[in-house]
Amino acid sequence: MLLLPQFTSVDGALKMKHGRKQFSVLSDSILKIKEGQKRLSALTENLLKMKVEDMHFNALSDGISKIKQGQKRLLALTNDVLNFKHGQLIPFQHLVKKEISINWKEYFDNGCKGEDMWGHYKTENGDLYVVADGASNHEGTKTGADVVRLINDRFKKDAANIAGSHDLKDLLHSINTESTEVNEGAYAAIAGILHSGNKLYSFGSGDVSIIAKKPNGKLIQILPLDLNMQLEEAEELVKTEIGTIVNGVEITEENYKQRINQYIHHGLFNAIGFGESFSLHEKSFNTKNGAVILIATDGVTDSFMEPQREAGKISMADALKIHEVINSSNNAKDAADALSNLIWDTQVKEKKKIKPDDRTGLFLYMNHITESQASPEI
Repeated sequence: MLLLPQFTSVDGALKMKHGRKQFSVLSDSILKIKEGQKRLSALTENLLKMKVEDMHFNALSDGISKIKQGQKRLLALTNDVLNFKHGQLIPFQHLVKKEISINWKEYFDNGCKGEDMWGHYKTENGDLYVVADGASNHEGTKTGADVVRLINDRFKKDAANIAGSHDLKDLLHSINTESTEVNEGAYAAIAGILHSGNKLYSFGSGDVSIIAKKPNGKLIQILPLDLNMQLEEAEELVKTEIGTIVNGVEITEENYKQRINQYIHHGLFNAIGFGESFSLHEKSFNTKNGAVILIATDGVTDSFMEPQREAGKISMADALKIHEVINSSNNAKDAADALSNLIWDTQVKEKKKIKPDDRTGLFLYMNHITESQASPEI
């Protein structure tokens, strides 16, 4: 049997005088819930009466499909009725669901190693925004560019089939498996946002950051980063790099300890291409008008903020320039231009060195586009 929610305080709540609009929305929701209960009960009763040997497959499938649709719609309606606090109706505007559109723009400078990529892909129910940063261990013929190219190709091919976060996670693990097999010794850190309605699903593996500006202007890092490597592991890896050139510098027996320190503080130990050890950080949340998200490679973040392993608040002191870029811009294009100007001013006007690297940032600005009542038709 289907268990439907019971409402004990609805009649009392309806008697409260808090405006005709509030009363009308709530009354309509309750009537639809009651109507939906009757319809679902009738469907359920008919299905239960059917004998297995007499069932027609199409009729049964149609009945089950209608029950599932009804359950989803009743759940949405139920949320209206449950919007009470100590017998007081929540203000009318809170019974309204607001859809969010994303105004986005990329900053992309792939001239150092050619191993970054960004992508915007249409999914079944919304949009997917991705940034990846390739790397290699210099032991094989494949590079990070091969990995990010594979990532882009797979998303172009399969993104339209992504209906939700489960499909996306399956696809990411499939990409990791394929890249591990065909791009041995090469990897790519990755992070992104899956958007549908006012809901966002964030994911990441490696050291690509997802930074968010809340409506109050404060910055937070949404996901933890896989930054550090243990000393013994770093020493073993650097031994294999002696005699090679990394970022324009030859690794020698004289300077290899500096390279070890780089891995300890910034070493990549989780990314696409790591085989069975690959894992994802993830977080789902609702977004609001005025929120901003920056998905950026370490070529951007390491130049203007202290690396932060854990998710959480980003202090103004640790990321002053990033704060200024995001908070001084009203839209994504302005933010991308501001980042470009910041990099130019730092290198040319201030004559400060910035780590040679590819630099990619994807700015997402959240805006309301439509308002629709949270009560769908049954």
